[in-house]
Amino acid sequence: MHLFNKDFFHNINLLLKPKLLLPSYEINDINTLYDLLPNLKNVRGIIFDVDQTLIGFNRNTIDKNTEMIIHYFSSKYKCCFLSNYPNQTYADIRLRNIERQIGIPMIRSKYKKPDPLAFKEALYALGTNVNNTVVIGDRILTDIIGANNIGMISILVKPINWKLDPVLMVTIPRIFEQILVKIIKYFVNINKNEIK
Repeated sequence: MHLFNKDFFHNINLLLKPKLLLPSYEINDINTLYDLLPNLKNVRGIIFDVDQTLIGFNRNTIDKNTEMIIHYFSSKYKCCFLSNYPNQTYADIRLRNIERQIGIPMIRSKYKKPDPLAFKEALYALGTNVNNTVVIGDRILTDIIGANNIGMISILVKPINWKLDPVLMVTIPRIFEQILVKIIKYFVNINKNEIK
């Protein structure tokens, strides 16, 4: 159970605020950022999730296209990684290798997303704030709900390869996320004022 995220359960009350589960933007893959980010005003920082956002789960090397995209955006914005990967030696070695490959910092917070303190540590490291930083990730219940909760723009990206997800800790919650979002979007379309 090394992937168990106790900080999610400390923040489970966020599920009582349905609008927090809706991303500001949804994209198919990070290539779409070339079109999206220049149109967002006042953005100075980007917080990237790692697994299934930039690299397949538990993989060790980011592909050359993704590396090129990250290098491009890190030349224009302050960027960092924020991952919920477990605090274990093998995981730390893996994340350090990714950090070296890309050249932007990995935030090693003792808190896990969606805990606000994890995002605040990333903002502090970047020297940016909630009004000028975006979060890009593949998970509703960690990346999106956490970013929305503290007022950042949230960008949901489709997972690179969902077949690589650990079933108990990621696949099942991902199915739950998709059902929840469909229900919320249905009610938002019927009566937007009740949820917004």
